[in-house]
Amino acid sequence: MSSIRARLTAWTLFSVSAFLAINGVVLYVVVRDQLLEQRDRSLTVLARSGGAASYHELDAEALRERARLPQRYLLEGIAFGPWTEGGDPTAGATITPQAIWDRLRILRGDSAMVRTYSVSSGLEDAGWILHQLGKEAVIGAWLDDDEEANRTELETLIRLAHEGEVDVAVVGSEVLLRGDLEPEALLALLREARERLPAQVPLTTADTRESFLAHPELLDAIDLVYVNYHPYWAGVAIEDAVPTLAAWHDEMLEYAGATPVVVSEAGWPSAGGANGDAEATPANAARFFLEFVSWARRGNVRYTYFSAFDEPWKANDEGPEGAHWGYREAGGALKPGMQAVFDGLSTPAGEPSLELVQVPPRGSEDDLFGVATGVATLRHRVAVLHEVDGAWYSKPSFAERTVRIGSDGRFSVDVTTGPGDADGTRLAVFLVGEEFTPPRVEAAETIPLAFTRRARASAFVERRAPATPKKAKETASEEVR
Repeated sequence: MSSIRARLTAWTLFSVSAFLAINGVVLYVVVRDQLLEQRDRSLTVLARSGGAASYHELDAEALRERARLPQRYLLEGIAFGPWTEGGDPTAGATITPQAIWDRLRILRGDSAMVRTYSVSSGLEDAGWILHQLGKEAVIGAWLDDDEEANRTELETLIRLAHEGEVDVAVVGSEVLLRGDLEPEALLALLREARERLPAQVPLTTADTRESFLAHPELLDAIDLVYVNYHPYWAGVAIEDAVPTLAAWHDEMLEYAGATPVVVSEAGWPSAGGANGDAEATPANAARFFLEFVSWARRGNVRYTYFSAFDEPWKANDEGPEGAHWGYREAGGALKPGMQAVFDGLSTPAGEPSLELVQVPPRGSEDDLFGVATGVATLRHRVAVLHEVDGAWYSKPSFAERTVRIGSDGRFSVDVTTGPGDADGTRLAVFLVGEEFTPPRVEAAETIPLAFTRRARASAFVERRAPATPKKAKETASEEVR
Protein backbone atom coordinates (compact mmCIF):
# COMPACT_ATOMS: atom_id res chain seq x y z
CA MET A 1 0.00 0.00 0.00
CA SER A 2 2.76 2.30 0.88
CA SER A 3 4.47 1.66 -2.46
CA ILE A 4 1.27 2.56 -4.36
CA ARG A 5 0.92 5.76 -2.31
CA ALA A 6 4.53 6.57 -3.05
CA ARG A 7 4.05 6.05 -6.77
CA LEU A 8 0.88 8.21 -6.76
CA THR A 9 2.64 10.94 -4.86
CA ALA A 10 5.56 10.85 -7.26
CA TRP A 11 3.18 10.98 -10.25
CA THR A 12 1.25 13.88 -8.72
CA LEU A 13 4.43 15.83 -8.08
CA PHE A 14 5.63 15.15 -11.62
CA SER A 15 2.29 16.26 -13.10
CA VAL A 16 2.20 19.44 -11.05
CA SER A 17 5.81 20.20 -11.92
CA ALA A 18 5.16 19.58 -15.61
CA PHE A 19 2.04 21.79 -15.53
CA LEU A 20 3.91 24.59 -13.82
CA ALA A 21 6.85 24.24 -16.20
CA ILE A 22 4.70 24.32 -19.32
CA ASN A 23 2.62 27.27 -18.15
CA GLY A 24 5.72 28.99 -16.93
CA VAL A 25 7.26 28.67 -20.37
CA VAL A 26 4.07 29.98 -21.96
CA LEU A 27 3.93 32.89 -19.52
CA TYR A 28 7.60 33.63 -20.10
CA VAL A 29 7.14 33.59 -23.87
CA VAL A 30 4.15 35.96 -23.67
CA VAL A 31 5.91 38.37 -21.35
CA ARG A 32 9.13 38.13 -23.36
CA ASP A 33 7.32 38.94 -26.61
CA GLN A 34 5.59 41.90 -25.04
CA LEU A 35 8.87 43.19 -23.66
CA LEU A 36 10.64 42.72 -26.99
CA GLU A 37 7.82 44.46 -28.84
CA GLN A 38 7.96 47.37 -26.41
CA ARG A 39 11.76 47.47 -26.71
CA ASP A 40 11.56 47.55 -30.51
CA ARG A 41 9.02 50.38 -30.43
CA SER A 42 11.17 52.33 -28.02
CA LEU A 43 14.32 51.78 -30.04
CA THR A 44 12.54 52.83 -33.22
CA VAL A 45 11.34 56.05 -31.65
CA LEU A 46 14.73 56.75 -30.13
CA ALA A 47 16.42 56.12 -33.47
CA ARG A 48 14.08 58.48 -35.27
CA SER A 49 14.30 61.22 -32.66
CA GLY A 50 18.02 60.99 -32.13
CA GLY A 51 17.42 60.11 -28.48
CA ALA A 52 15.07 63.04 -27.82
CA ALA A 53 12.19 61.12 -26.18
CA SER A 54 9.41 58.68 -26.83
CA TYR A 55 6.32 59.77 -28.71
CA HIS A 56 4.33 60.05 -25.49
CA GLU A 57 7.08 62.07 -23.86
CA LEU A 58 7.22 64.36 -26.90
CA ASP A 59 3.48 64.89 -26.73
CA ALA A 60 3.58 65.66 -23.01
CA GLU A 61 6.50 68.03 -23.38
CA ALA A 62 4.86 69.87 -26.27
CA LEU A 63 1.70 70.31 -24.19
CA ARG A 64 3.67 71.61 -21.23
CA GLU A 65 5.58 74.05 -23.44
CA ARG A 66 2.42 75.35 -25.09
CA ALA A 67 0.78 75.85 -21.69
CA ARG A 68 3.73 78.00 -20.58
CA LEU A 69 3.70 80.23 -23.66
CA PRO A 70 1.95 83.61 -23.49
CA GLN A 71 -0.96 84.08 -25.87
CA ARG A 72 0.26 85.94 -28.93
CA TYR A 73 -0.28 86.21 -32.65
CA LEU A 74 0.74 83.13 -34.64
CA LEU A 75 2.10 83.55 -38.14
CA GLU A 76 0.12 81.71 -40.81
CA GLY A 77 3.21 79.78 -41.85
CA ILE A 78 7.01 79.99 -41.97
CA ALA A 79 9.72 78.71 -44.27
CA PHE A 80 12.16 76.54 -42.34
CA GLY A 81 15.78 75.86 -43.18
CA PRO A 82 17.79 74.14 -40.42
CA TRP A 83 21.29 74.99 -41.65
CA THR A 84 22.02 77.66 -39.07
CA GLU A 85 25.37 76.47 -37.71
CA GLY A 86 27.60 76.69 -40.75
CA GLY A 87 26.27 73.62 -42.52
CA ASP A 88 25.81 73.74 -46.30
CA PRO A 89 23.43 71.16 -47.82
CA THR A 90 24.92 71.77 -51.26
CA ALA A 91 28.27 70.58 -49.86
CA GLY A 92 26.83 67.40 -48.33
CA ALA A 93 25.84 68.61 -44.85
CA THR A 94 23.28 66.48 -43.01
CA ILE A 95 21.17 67.07 -39.94
CA THR A 96 19.95 64.72 -37.21
CA PRO A 97 16.37 64.40 -35.98
CA GLN A 98 17.54 65.74 -32.62
CA ALA A 99 18.90 68.91 -34.26
CA ILE A 100 15.67 69.40 -36.24
CA TRP A 101 13.68 68.95 -33.03
CA ASP A 102 15.85 71.48 -31.19
CA ARG A 103 15.48 74.11 -33.94
CA LEU A 104 11.75 73.61 -34.35
CA ARG A 105 11.22 73.93 -30.60
CA ILE A 106 12.51 77.50 -30.88
CA LEU A 107 9.69 78.17 -33.37
CA ARG A 108 6.99 76.34 -31.42
CA GLY A 109 5.10 79.55 -30.58
CA ASP A 110 5.69 81.33 -33.90
CA SER A 111 3.43 79.60 -36.40
CA ALA A 112 0.83 76.91 -36.99
CA MET A 113 2.38 75.80 -40.30
CA VAL A 114 5.98 75.10 -41.33
CA ARG A 115 7.31 74.62 -44.84
CA THR A 116 10.46 72.62 -45.65
CA TYR A 117 12.33 72.37 -48.96
CA SER A 118 13.76 68.87 -49.16
CA VAL A 119 13.32 65.30 -47.96
CA SER A 120 17.00 64.38 -47.93
CA SER A 121 20.09 65.12 -45.82
CA GLY A 122 18.03 64.39 -42.69
CA LEU A 123 15.02 66.59 -43.51
CA GLU A 124 12.97 63.48 -44.24
CA ASP A 125 12.30 63.44 -40.48
CA ALA A 126 10.80 66.94 -40.40
CA GLY A 127 7.20 65.87 -41.06
CA TRP A 128 6.69 63.58 -38.08
CA ILE A 129 8.53 65.97 -35.77
CA LEU A 130 6.28 68.83 -36.89
CA HIS A 131 3.22 66.69 -36.20
CA GLN A 132 4.54 65.96 -32.71
CA LEU A 133 4.69 69.73 -32.18
CA GLY A 134 1.11 70.10 -33.43
CA LYS A 135 2.13 71.88 -36.65
CA GLU A 136 0.89 71.56 -40.21
CA ALA A 137 3.71 70.03 -42.28
CA VAL A 138 4.21 71.52 -45.75
CA ILE A 139 6.90 69.22 -47.08
CA GLY A 140 8.93 69.96 -50.20
CA ALA A 141 10.84 67.75 -52.61
CA TRP A 142 13.86 69.64 -53.96
CA LEU A 143 14.24 69.50 -57.74
CA ASP A 144 17.17 70.66 -59.83
CA ASP A 145 18.97 69.43 -62.96
CA ASP A 146 20.06 66.13 -61.35
CA GLU A 147 17.58 63.54 -62.62
CA GLU A 148 18.67 60.81 -60.21
CA ALA A 149 18.45 63.10 -57.17
CA ASN A 150 15.04 64.35 -58.34
CA ARG A 151 13.79 60.77 -58.51
CA THR A 152 15.00 60.06 -54.96
CA GLU A 153 13.32 63.21 -53.63
CA LEU A 154 10.01 62.41 -55.32
CA GLU A 155 9.96 58.80 -54.15
CA THR A 156 10.73 59.85 -50.57
CA LEU A 157 8.04 62.52 -50.58
CA ILE A 158 5.43 60.05 -51.83
CA ARG A 159 6.45 57.48 -49.19
CA LEU A 160 6.26 60.04 -46.39
CA ALA A 161 2.84 61.19 -47.60
CA HIS A 162 1.52 57.63 -47.41
CA GLU A 163 2.95 57.38 -43.89
CA GLY A 164 0.85 60.40 -42.89
CA GLU A 165 3.74 62.84 -42.45
CA VAL A 166 2.80 65.33 -45.22
CA ASP A 167 -0.11 67.78 -45.13
CA VAL A 168 0.83 69.63 -48.34
CA ALA A 169 3.29 68.28 -50.93
CA VAL A 170 5.46 70.85 -52.74
CA VAL A 171 7.27 69.35 -55.73
CA GLY A 172 10.06 71.77 -56.61
CA SER A 173 10.85 75.35 -55.60
CA GLU A 174 11.64 77.97 -58.30
CA VAL A 175 12.67 75.24 -60.72
CA LEU A 176 11.44 77.25 -63.70
CA LEU A 177 13.01 80.48 -62.44
CA ARG A 178 16.42 78.81 -62.25
CA GLY A 179 15.90 76.97 -65.53
CA ASP A 180 16.82 73.63 -63.93
CA LEU A 181 13.94 71.83 -65.68
CA GLU A 182 11.92 72.50 -68.80
CA PRO A 183 8.22 73.10 -68.12
CA GLU A 184 7.30 69.76 -69.73
CA ALA A 185 9.64 67.87 -67.39
CA LEU A 186 8.21 69.60 -64.33
CA LEU A 187 4.67 68.90 -65.50
CA ALA A 188 5.49 65.21 -65.94
CA LEU A 189 6.76 64.99 -62.35
CA LEU A 190 3.72 66.84 -61.02
CA ARG A 191 1.32 64.55 -62.87
CA GLU A 192 3.13 61.47 -61.56
CA ALA A 193 3.03 62.86 -58.04
CA ARG A 194 -0.70 63.54 -58.28
CA GLU A 195 -1.35 59.96 -59.39
CA ARG A 196 0.71 58.44 -56.59
CA LEU A 197 0.10 60.76 -53.65
CA PRO A 198 -2.83 60.13 -51.29
CA ALA A 199 -5.91 61.89 -52.65
CA GLN A 200 -6.31 64.00 -49.50
CA VAL A 201 -2.80 65.54 -49.76
CA PRO A 202 -2.83 68.77 -51.83
CA LEU A 203 -0.09 69.06 -54.44
CA THR A 204 1.70 72.15 -55.71
CA THR A 205 4.98 73.55 -56.96
CA ALA A 206 6.41 76.86 -55.76
CA ASP A 207 7.69 79.49 -58.16
CA THR A 208 7.65 83.18 -58.97
CA ARG A 209 4.75 85.16 -60.33
CA GLU A 210 6.52 85.53 -63.67
CA SER A 211 7.01 81.76 -63.98
CA PHE A 212 3.35 81.01 -63.34
CA LEU A 213 2.09 83.70 -65.70
CA ALA A 214 4.36 82.38 -68.45
CA HIS A 215 3.08 78.81 -67.97
CA PRO A 216 -0.69 78.70 -67.36
CA GLU A 217 -0.57 74.97 -68.14
CA LEU A 218 0.72 74.45 -64.58
CA LEU A 219 -2.77 75.08 -63.24
CA ASP A 220 -4.02 71.76 -64.59
CA ALA A 221 -1.43 69.84 -62.56
CA ILE A 222 -1.67 71.46 -59.11
CA ASP A 223 -4.24 71.92 -56.36
CA LEU A 224 -2.80 75.17 -54.97
CA VAL A 225 -0.80 78.03 -56.46
CA TYR A 226 2.30 78.53 -54.29
CA VAL A 227 3.78 81.83 -55.45
CA ASN A 228 6.92 83.60 -54.20
CA TYR A 229 6.88 87.42 -53.93
CA HIS A 230 10.15 89.24 -53.29
CA PRO A 231 10.01 93.02 -53.77
CA TYR A 232 13.62 93.21 -52.57
CA TRP A 233 14.88 91.17 -55.53
CA ALA A 234 12.74 93.36 -57.81
CA GLY A 235 14.55 96.45 -56.52
CA VAL A 236 11.41 98.00 -55.01
CA ALA A 237 11.85 100.65 -52.30
CA ILE A 238 10.59 99.61 -48.87
CA GLU A 239 7.76 102.17 -48.84
CA ASP A 240 6.39 100.64 -52.05
CA ALA A 241 7.15 97.01 -51.21
CA VAL A 242 3.83 95.79 -49.76
CA PRO A 243 1.62 97.87 -52.12
CA THR A 244 3.58 96.37 -55.03
CA LEU A 245 3.25 92.89 -53.58
CA ALA A 246 -0.50 93.42 -53.11
CA ALA A 247 -0.82 94.35 -56.78
CA TRP A 248 1.13 91.24 -57.77
CA HIS A 249 -1.21 89.15 -55.64
CA ASP A 250 -4.28 90.59 -57.37
CA GLU A 251 -2.73 89.58 -60.67
CA MET A 252 -2.16 86.04 -59.41
CA LEU A 253 -5.73 85.76 -58.11
CA GLU A 254 -6.96 86.57 -61.59
CA TYR A 255 -4.50 84.07 -63.10
CA ALA A 256 -5.50 81.27 -60.74
CA GLY A 257 -9.27 81.61 -61.06
CA ALA A 258 -10.85 79.07 -58.72
CA THR A 259 -7.49 77.60 -57.63
CA PRO A 260 -6.46 78.87 -54.14
CA VAL A 261 -3.37 81.10 -54.06
CA VAL A 262 -0.88 80.88 -51.19
CA VAL A 263 2.03 83.29 -50.74
CA SER A 264 4.70 80.63 -50.40
CA GLU A 265 7.52 83.11 -49.81
CA ALA A 266 7.68 86.79 -48.87
CA GLY A 267 10.38 88.43 -46.80
CA TRP A 268 13.11 91.07 -46.60
CA PRO A 269 16.81 90.73 -45.66
CA SER A 270 18.09 92.61 -42.63
CA ALA A 271 21.66 93.06 -43.92
CA GLY A 272 23.78 92.67 -47.03
CA GLY A 273 23.40 95.73 -49.21
CA ALA A 274 21.09 97.38 -51.72
CA ASN A 275 19.36 96.06 -54.83
CA GLY A 276 18.16 99.02 -56.86
CA ASP A 277 15.91 101.05 -54.55
CA ALA A 278 15.63 98.16 -52.07
CA GLU A 279 17.95 98.38 -49.07
CA ALA A 280 18.69 95.47 -46.75
CA THR A 281 18.65 96.94 -43.23
CA PRO A 282 17.24 95.80 -39.87
CA ALA A 283 14.70 98.64 -39.91
CA ASN A 284 13.46 97.74 -43.40
CA ALA A 285 13.25 94.03 -42.54
CA ALA A 286 11.12 94.82 -39.46
CA ARG A 287 8.94 97.24 -41.43
CA PHE A 288 8.30 94.72 -44.20
CA PHE A 289 7.51 91.98 -41.67
CA LEU A 290 4.88 94.14 -39.95
CA GLU A 291 3.37 95.62 -43.13
CA PHE A 292 3.21 92.28 -44.96
CA VAL A 293 1.62 90.38 -42.07
CA SER A 294 -0.84 93.26 -41.52
CA TRP A 295 -1.84 93.12 -45.20
CA ALA A 296 -2.22 89.35 -45.12
CA ARG A 297 -4.33 89.45 -41.95
CA ARG A 298 -6.68 92.09 -43.37
CA GLY A 299 -7.17 90.14 -46.59
CA ASN A 300 -7.26 86.65 -45.02
CA VAL A 301 -4.32 85.66 -47.22
CA ARG A 302 -2.55 82.36 -46.56
CA TYR A 303 1.23 82.66 -46.49
CA THR A 304 4.52 81.19 -45.36
CA TYR A 305 6.91 83.93 -44.29
CA PHE A 306 10.47 83.67 -45.56
CA SER A 307 12.14 82.80 -43.39
CA ALA A 308 12.47 81.59 -39.81
CA PHE A 309 16.26 81.69 -39.33
CA ASP A 310 19.27 83.32 -40.93
CA GLU A 311 21.24 80.69 -42.86
CA PRO A 312 24.89 81.65 -43.47
CA TRP A 313 25.45 79.18 -46.33
CA LYS A 314 23.06 81.05 -48.63
CA ALA A 315 25.56 83.90 -49.00
CA ASN A 316 27.50 81.61 -51.32
CA ASP A 317 24.79 81.73 -54.00
CA GLU A 318 22.81 84.89 -53.23
CA GLY A 319 25.45 87.34 -52.05
CA PRO A 320 25.79 88.76 -48.54
CA GLU A 321 22.07 89.50 -48.15
CA GLY A 322 21.29 85.82 -48.77
CA ALA A 323 22.43 84.99 -45.25
CA HIS A 324 20.03 87.42 -43.54
CA TRP A 325 16.42 86.59 -44.49
CA GLY A 326 15.34 85.22 -41.12
CA TYR A 327 13.13 87.09 -38.69
CA ARG A 328 15.30 85.29 -36.14
CA GLU A 329 19.08 85.24 -35.91
CA ALA A 330 20.83 81.95 -36.69
CA GLY A 331 21.04 81.32 -32.96
CA GLY A 332 17.29 81.73 -32.54
CA ALA A 333 16.89 85.22 -31.06
CA LEU A 334 14.25 87.50 -32.55
CA LYS A 335 15.75 90.37 -34.52
CA PRO A 336 15.09 93.98 -33.48
CA GLY A 337 11.58 95.17 -34.30
CA MET A 338 10.16 91.71 -35.03
CA GLN A 339 8.35 91.29 -31.72
CA ALA A 340 5.64 93.77 -32.75
CA VAL A 341 4.09 91.22 -35.12
CA PHE A 342 3.85 88.55 -32.41
CA ASP A 343 2.36 91.11 -30.04
CA GLY A 344 -0.54 91.40 -32.49
CA LEU A 345 0.25 94.93 -33.67
CA SER A 346 -0.61 95.86 -37.25
CA THR A 347 -0.31 98.82 -39.56
CA PRO A 348 -3.49 100.70 -40.44
CA ALA A 349 -5.01 100.03 -43.83
CA GLY A 350 -4.12 102.77 -46.30
CA GLU A 351 -7.02 104.99 -47.28
CA PRO A 352 -8.24 104.43 -50.85
CA SER A 353 -7.05 107.27 -53.05
CA LEU A 354 -6.83 108.46 -56.63
CA GLU A 355 -3.99 110.45 -58.18
CA LEU A 356 -4.39 111.90 -61.68
CA VAL A 357 -0.91 111.99 -63.17
CA GLN A 358 -1.78 113.22 -66.68
CA VAL A 359 -4.86 115.29 -67.52
CA PRO A 360 -5.19 116.16 -71.22
CA PRO A 361 -5.54 119.93 -71.79
CA ARG A 362 -8.47 121.31 -73.73
CA GLY A 363 -8.05 120.75 -77.43
CA SER A 364 -6.03 117.56 -76.87
CA GLU A 365 -7.19 114.01 -77.63
CA ASP A 366 -4.69 112.42 -75.24
CA ASP A 367 -5.87 109.90 -72.66
CA LEU A 368 -6.35 110.53 -68.95
CA PHE A 369 -3.80 108.67 -66.79
CA GLY A 370 -3.92 108.01 -63.05
CA VAL A 371 -2.99 105.73 -60.14
CA ALA A 372 -5.30 104.07 -57.59
CA THR A 373 -3.91 103.06 -54.19
CA GLY A 374 -5.23 101.57 -50.97
CA VAL A 375 -7.49 98.98 -52.61
CA ALA A 376 -7.26 95.53 -54.18
CA THR A 377 -6.90 96.56 -57.81
CA LEU A 378 -8.40 93.36 -59.19
CA ARG A 379 -11.68 94.02 -57.39
CA HIS A 380 -12.04 97.71 -58.23
CA ARG A 381 -12.67 99.83 -61.31
CA VAL A 382 -12.47 103.47 -62.31
CA ALA A 383 -15.55 105.32 -63.59
CA VAL A 384 -15.10 108.67 -65.39
CA LEU A 385 -17.55 111.44 -66.29
CA HIS A 386 -16.62 114.21 -68.71
CA GLU A 387 -18.27 117.64 -68.77
CA VAL A 388 -18.74 118.99 -72.29
CA ASP A 389 -20.71 122.20 -72.96
CA GLY A 390 -22.10 122.14 -69.41
CA ALA A 391 -23.35 118.51 -69.53
CA TRP A 392 -21.87 115.27 -68.15
CA TYR A 393 -21.20 112.08 -70.18
CA SER A 394 -19.98 108.55 -69.32
CA LYS A 395 -16.46 107.74 -70.52
CA PRO A 396 -14.97 106.03 -72.35
CA SER A 397 -18.45 105.16 -73.71
CA PHE A 398 -22.05 104.44 -72.71
CA ALA A 399 -21.38 100.71 -73.16
CA GLU A 400 -18.07 100.76 -71.28
CA ARG A 401 -18.71 102.90 -68.22
CA THR A 402 -15.72 101.66 -66.16
CA VAL A 403 -12.11 100.80 -66.92
CA ARG A 404 -9.87 98.24 -65.27
CA ILE A 405 -6.97 99.08 -63.00
CA GLY A 406 -3.58 97.48 -63.67
CA SER A 407 -1.86 95.31 -61.07
CA ASP A 408 0.44 98.26 -60.35
CA GLY A 409 -2.55 100.54 -59.66
CA ARG A 410 -2.26 102.46 -62.93
CA PHE A 411 -5.15 103.14 -65.29
CA SER A 412 -5.84 105.10 -68.46
CA VAL A 413 -9.11 106.34 -69.94
CA ASP A 414 -9.91 107.64 -73.42
CA VAL A 415 -12.03 110.69 -72.61
CA THR A 416 -12.37 112.04 -76.17
CA THR A 417 -14.62 109.47 -77.81
CA GLY A 418 -17.48 111.76 -78.85
CA PRO A 419 -18.02 115.01 -80.77
CA GLY A 420 -16.79 118.07 -78.92
CA ASP A 421 -14.93 115.99 -76.29
CA ALA A 422 -11.57 117.57 -77.14
CA ASP A 423 -12.90 120.87 -75.81
CA GLY A 424 -14.48 119.45 -72.65
CA THR A 425 -13.92 121.43 -69.48
CA ARG A 426 -14.01 119.10 -66.43
CA LEU A 427 -13.40 115.48 -65.47
CA ALA A 428 -14.84 113.57 -62.49
CA VAL A 429 -13.07 110.30 -61.61
CA PHE A 430 -14.47 107.69 -59.17
CA LEU A 431 -12.85 104.60 -57.63
CA VAL A 432 -15.61 101.99 -57.28
CA GLY A 433 -15.96 98.33 -56.40
CA GLU A 434 -16.35 95.81 -59.20
CA GLU A 435 -19.86 94.99 -57.96
CA PHE A 436 -21.06 98.54 -58.78
CA THR A 437 -22.47 99.14 -62.26
CA PRO A 438 -22.53 102.91 -62.80
CA PRO A 439 -25.67 104.36 -64.36
CA ARG A 440 -25.46 105.61 -67.92
CA VAL A 441 -24.85 109.35 -67.91
CA GLU A 442 -25.81 111.22 -71.08
CA ALA A 443 -26.08 115.04 -71.20
CA ALA A 444 -26.82 115.22 -67.44
CA GLU A 445 -26.77 118.61 -65.77
CA THR A 446 -25.52 117.14 -62.49
CA ILE A 447 -23.58 114.03 -61.47
CA PRO A 448 -25.91 111.24 -60.22
CA LEU A 449 -25.68 110.67 -56.45
CA ALA A 450 -24.90 106.98 -57.01
CA PHE A 451 -21.34 107.90 -57.98
CA THR A 452 -20.51 109.86 -54.85
CA ARG A 453 -22.29 107.41 -52.56
CA ARG A 454 -20.59 104.29 -53.91
CA ALA A 455 -17.13 105.71 -54.60
CA ARG A 456 -14.21 104.63 -52.40
CA ALA A 457 -12.33 107.72 -53.57
CA SER A 458 -12.87 110.48 -56.12
CA ALA A 459 -11.06 113.28 -57.92
CA PHE A 460 -12.34 116.31 -59.83
CA VAL A 461 -10.14 118.32 -62.18
CA GLU A 462 -10.42 121.19 -64.63
CA ARG A 463 -8.95 120.68 -68.07
CA ARG A 464 -6.61 123.60 -68.48
CA ALA A 465 -6.48 125.75 -71.60
CA PRO A 466 -3.82 124.72 -74.10
CA ALA A 467 -0.53 126.56 -73.79
CA THR A 468 0.02 129.18 -76.49
CA PRO A 469 3.29 128.63 -78.37
CA LYS A 470 5.78 131.46 -77.97
CA LYS A 471 6.13 132.04 -81.72
CA ALA A 472 2.38 132.30 -82.17
CA LYS A 473 2.26 134.93 -79.43
CA GLU A 474 4.93 136.99 -81.13
CA THR A 475 3.13 136.80 -84.50
CA ALA A 476 -0.14 137.87 -82.96
CA SER A 477 1.57 140.80 -81.28
CA GLU A 478 3.09 141.95 -84.57
CA GLU A 479 -0.32 141.75 -86.31
CA VAL A 480 -1.86 143.95 -83.62
CA ARG A 481 0.85 146.52 -84.07
